[in-house]
Amino acid sequence: MGKSMTPDEYFQAFVIGNYEDFLEHPDCVRRGFNAAIAASHMADHYFKYFKKNDPIRISRFQNLSGYVEYVSEQTSGCFKDIRSIANAYKHLYTWKEVCISSAGAIEVVQIKNKDFSDVTCYSEAKNEFTVVFTRKTGEQFELLPALKNILDFWHREIADSNGIITTR
Repeated sequence: MGKSMTPDEYFQAFVIGNYEDFLEHPDCVRRGFNAAIAASHMADHYFKYFKKNDPIRISRFQNLSGYVEYVSEQTSGCFKDIRSIANAYKHLYTWKEVCISSAGAIEVVQIKNKDFSDVTCYSEAKNEFTVVFTRKTGEQFELLPALKNILDFWHREIADSNGIITTR
């Protein structure tokens, strides 16, 4: 069996790649969803890699759930939203701990007002589009800024794991 993919290699191959694809077409729900999945799975990969290869690095977390909570705190809750999107769509239904309201909660909308007070479905819209997600509360948020927040976190986390000093 070959060597394990490092978190940095996973980040470069999947997280950055899918995020860059989404940046090229920020109105494409498929690309946004793929970027969310890769960003979500980064936590699993990071935690499991270091549990096997450098357990002291993650020793303050009892389990993956503890690490996920930490990532969520470090990203002002954005990671919880992204993880919810990835998990809900994976199972095609939501469960009580998932933040998004339904399998249709990630969508492309037209933004007429920056405060989201007037959104139109993609099929009816004719101007600028963006991918948004809806929380159970009914609030809508743009997906791209949430993903950017998470990528910034992963850049810092990976730099720290590679011995590069960063400020938080």
